[in-house]
Amino acid sequence: MRTAPPERPDVVRLLVAANRAAYERARAVGGVLHPVGAQPMTPGDWRAQFGPAWDELVRAKARYDRRSILTRGYGLWP
Repeated sequence: MRTAPPERPDVVRLLVAANRAAYERARAVGGVLHPVGAQPMTPGDWRAQFGPAWDELVRAKARYDRRSILTRGYGLWP
């Protein structure tokens, strides 16, 4: 488990970039991310993460979360 000194944003940026590179390598061979940690995810990343279940998730979100209060901050939705 990596840590970064919060007073060193340059180190934080480097570690987040390294996390992204590791994620991209894992994804290239079929890996997915356990979504806890310092890995910013885009809506496209999430779509790839959920794969064939994505459309079902979108339908469930529309049905059960009409006010968009769930999963704020994770970057799932544009």
